[in-house]
Amino acid sequence: MLGGTAVIVDCWMNQDQPTVLLSSFHALKDTFHRHLGNLQGTWDLIALEKEGRPVSADEVAQRKLVWIIEADQIMMRSTTGESKATYALDLSENPKRIDLIFTSGPEKQEQTVRGIYLRANGTLQACYDPKGEVQPKKFETTAGRSVLFMVFKKREK
Repeated sequence: MLGGTAVIVDCWMNQDQPTVLLSSFHALKDTFHRHLGNLQGTWDLIALEKEGRPVSADEVAQRKLVWIIEADQIMMRSTTGESKATYALDLSENPKRIDLIFTSGPEKQEQTVRGIYLRANGTLQACYDPKGEVQPKKFETTAGRSVLFMVFKKREK
C-alpha cells in the first residue's frame, strides 16, 4: 500500500500540479491582502439609506459616524456611542461579503451580522442588517426591514 501511494505521489509531483496549486494560492492570498489593504483607514459616513428611503444629509452629518478600520478591527464612532467589531471577508461572493462580529457596543454581547460591501471610486459601500436577521444580496433597503445601506468616503491623511 505504501509503495502504491509513493508511485501516485511521485506521478502527481512530476506533473506541475504543485506549481499550479502554489501559484493559485499566492494569487488568492495577494487578492485577499489587496482587498484588506483597500479597507484600511478612517471612513466618514456621507450617505445613509434605511427602510427604502435616503436619510437627509443633515441627519447624516449630525450622526458623525466614522469607521476606523485597522487590520481586522473596526471601531465605529458616532454621536450615539462607540462599538467595536472584527470582520471577515468573503471574496468568492458577488457582491463581496463582510461579516461583522461586534465585540463591544450598545448590545453588550457578541453579535454577528452578515453584510455586503463594495470599495470603488474612493468610497466604501456597506449594506447590512444591524439586527443580524437578514443577509443582504443587493445594495438596497426595503420598507419595514432593518437593513442599512451606507456610503463612506475615505478621510485624507
